Amino acid sequence: MGLNDGRTEEDLMEAFYRGDNPAFDEIDNRHRERLARRSSYRLPPSLPPQARRAAAEEYAQATLVRARDTKDRPGSRWRRDKGRVRPWLDRILVSVMSDGHRKAWRREAHERTATDLEPAHLPREAPGILDAAAARDAPPNRQVEREEVKRRLRECLDDLPEHLRSLVLDRYWEDMSQTEIAVATGQSNPTITRRLQEARRQLGECLRRKGIDVVE
Repeated sequence: MGLNDGRTEEDLMEAFYRGDNPAFDEIDNRHRERLARRSSYRLPPSLPPQARRAAAEEYAQATLVRARDTKDRPGSRWRRDKGRVRPWLDRILVSVMSDGHRKAWRREAHERTATDLEPAHLPREAPGILDAAAARDAPPNRQVEREEVKRRLRECLDDLPEHLRSLVLDRYWEDMSQTEIAVATGQSNPTITRRLQEARRQLGECLRRKGIDVVE
């Protein structure tokens, strides 16, 4: 079979392990940009945009190389009975970002910048504190106000502890379910629930300090 033939990612990985090397190229095509975006969210907010993008691309590349190399390491291979390919790749990304790279990029950060989020990344639906920034149908006379809310939300996201900021971005920007986040990070669902509640509480307090009304 050729690529783009409707095979699932799980079928592609099994084909890759059987010797169909181009099958992994399709995995790469489907996930490279997503992995780069996820790693970008996890980088320090003080990292300048160009350095952030370079680091994110490096982490995505390292993740995919590590995943490809499992073909020669049977004990590290993805297995269908262990779940889907996407959270498996996410776990590899977490591992890649924890083995020393993040500290190196922290040393290169020299100025504080807002979290590098484009408007398209704002969540379409989110509870309470994110509703104002998420609105897509604001009338023209509220566009300036909406941009100001988004700016202050970025600032508040920057101020969150890194583990909470990553969790919020995974849940509401990446639209991952709590179960997917739990699998990707190795945490329990109750832990994810508690940390999301704490993140929303801290964001709410931050936004109120900045003059933004929040509906809990």
